[in-house]
Amino acid sequence: MVQRMFCYIKKRAILVSVFVACAYGAEISVELGQDISEAVSRAHHGDTIVLKNGNHFIGRPVNINTQISIVPETKGFVQLVVPDQTSIAVQFGASAAFESTVEDLVIQTEDGTECSLVEPYAMQADFIFELEKATVSNERLNFVSNTGPWYNRRKLTDLRFENCKYNDSANNPVTGVAYKLLGNCDGQFIFNIPLGEIGGSEGCGAAVTEHNTFQGYRAQIKGEWFETIKNDNPGVALPAVVSRSHSAQIDTYIQIDTIQNIVVAFNAHYLRDDIRLAMDAVDAGYYDGYQHSRMRIEMHMKAPYTVVGGYEGVVIVENTLTQTVQVSGYTVSESCNHLDAGTICVQKIKFDIQTCDMTGLYTLVDIPLGCSEASADGSPIDCAVQTADQQSINVTFHMSTANICEPPQGSKLESRVTSTAEVYSDISYSTKLPVNTVMVGDVSFWAIELKGQAGVNNIYNAGILAIERTSDGTCDSYGNFLGNLSLYNPDDLPIQTFDPFAQTIEIQLPVTASTVLEIASQ
Repeated sequence: MVQRMFCYIKKRAILVSVFVACAYGAEISVELGQDISEAVSRAHHGDTIVLKNGNHFIGRPVNINTQISIVPETKGFVQLVVPDQTSIAVQFGASAAFESTVEDLVIQTEDGTECSLVEPYAMQADFIFELEKATVSNERLNFVSNTGPWYNRRKLTDLRFENCKYNDSANNPVTGVAYKLLGNCDGQFIFNIPLGEIGGSEGCGAAVTEHNTFQGYRAQIKGEWFETIKNDNPGVALPAVVSRSHSAQIDTYIQIDTIQNIVVAFNAHYLRDDIRLAMDAVDAGYYDGYQHSRMRIEMHMKAPYTVVGGYEGVVIVENTLTQTVQVSGYTVSESCNHLDAGTICVQKIKFDIQTCDMTGLYTLVDIPLGCSEASADGSPIDCAVQTADQQSINVTFHMSTANICEPPQGSKLESRVTSTAEVYSDISYSTKLPVNTVMVGDVSFWAIELKGQAGVNNIYNAGILAIERTSDGTCDSYGNFLGNLSLYNPDDLPIQTFDPFAQTIEIQLPVTASTVLEIASQ
């Protein structure tokens, strides 16, 4: 049923006639069993969808692309029934639709779990914007955020990513926007930005940093709302309708591994503003070449504060895509000491993950904060951590990695790097060693040329972590023909920075009997 209301004001004078028409919009009723989406598709700007009392089953999300209102026939007597709490009940897919409101509805899952939309009160102002996930696809950085409980008559008016506003047509790289009402009565907001427009003066202005193989973007993401308040406290009417605007924001640090296509997003909810975290290394398959990986987070804070060195803590797997995920506890490197106040204290936090797809949300629980014992000149430091809630922090981050649980069918991955090796006679690396002539006990000098344009990725950083024989030849009983590289600690090996075209890395190794046999057999 559609009822459209108009008001007319008519004023006459001798030679002047003025006629004004006011349209309040249509009222569209949806009976039980009718498709809400069909009614929404017929609605115009300013219309109201009235759902008749009872259960309305939502098989697919109700998509709204214009400003409308959805209300129940009677408050508390209309249920939207969805499969589960992660299901999308209503989705707003355009900026015009963000002005829409949904109010006084109950959402029920198929197992009977219920939740209701929240009534805003004048003395309470809860606004939430939390980053849940960040991924990269099609040269875009994709965000999924949680906006907390869904409030009656609250409208999302705009989104800011650093200097970019979604509703600013002159500077709007933000696309793929959707605002969703979920089956748990929470709001979810998704959007994406081209990688080339995240940072810099020509883009959104996010601060860009280079860290090992990761490129980092530090930015502020902000949601802005407008809402209408009818009540102060339940049962107590306000003398007049109150409107207010508000916002919620997060400071986040997003990292993208330029080699492994790994994305890590840190939520910056910390008690001290000067704490910074970055994913320093993701060694996928470090232990077994497949799914046992080593993670390393670098943590910065200003002296005299530091994380308690040697501490071993718990890593919680909040959610992942795979059923079997095992994580070790985390360990912290040594505390900082003998630093002047304000100097950056750098520490490492390590832990392991065993799974073929590390994509998920993780929390490092209760990282303990402490103080250095002394300043740079050895004088005592007074920097006591005052309260219990300042003695530790939790670090939550989302990581998105390539899924290697099911290798792609019908295609073969290209090698990421090609290398050639030559042996030279002395430390000057000026002349080649005569063919098949080596002396046991001498030091051999090797020049290894790496080319990083041979495969699908350009490689900008390289370090030798291991050297393996390409053939056993006739010396299969001799191991480690280039010497015992297990004596090298991978953390201590230098990283040689180079461009993707070519770079020569020079190393020196002792000549052993197995070296002689190996070279002679090739």
